[in-house]
Amino acid sequence: MTHLPFSPERHSRSALLSFLFLIFLAPVAGALADDWPYYQHDAAHTGDSGSSLDPTAMSFAWSAPTGYATPLVAGNTVYATENGQGTGSLTRISSFALSNGAVNWTYSGNFVFPSQAAVGGGFVVFEGTPTPGSQSSLYVLDAATGALRYTVPITEGYTSVLPTVVTDPNTGATTAYVADGDRKSTRLNSSHITI
Repeated sequence: MTHLPFSPERHSRSALLSFLFLIFLAPVAGALADDWPYYQHDAAHTGDSGSSLDPTAMSFAWSAPTGYATPLVAGNTVYATENGQGTGSLTRISSFALSNGAVNWTYSGNFVFPSQAAVGGGFVVFEGTPTPGSQSSLYVLDAATGALRYTVPITEGYTSVLPTVVTDPNTGATTAYVADGDRKSTRLNSSHITI
């Protein structure tokens, strides 16, 4: 497998194409056999899905507003991020109805190059730094309402990392992994986070 170096243009184009691909899939009954809760589908970010579909059965259903990227699908909901890119523009994390694109909720704030969102265990999480030089935090939103449940300081000072949220099927415990080159992580439970 060949891995190409990171390119913002290719990354943006890839995110847009992924988003449009998911929107075209929305109306196809039974096409989405599994969720797409992470960037590139699964916790390993493979981009592989076990779903099969007939491309001739697809039709255009809806599109997200301009600027949204990195769509995540969990159940009948699409979560996506409009990243302010540290320009002073608001960053928005929104929840859309998979069937018709209606906005369920939007959480917004000013952040310096925040991460894209991750979804799992009833949570939507992202890393954000409110102002240059301030401490980075993991923002934990309620996946159903978009309400900010709490934030947890990330003392290691990560910026623009892509969290991965995993729920243990045996215990129900939800863990948000926020890693840097040293593979440090942040653990998330429904009632608290420990670092």
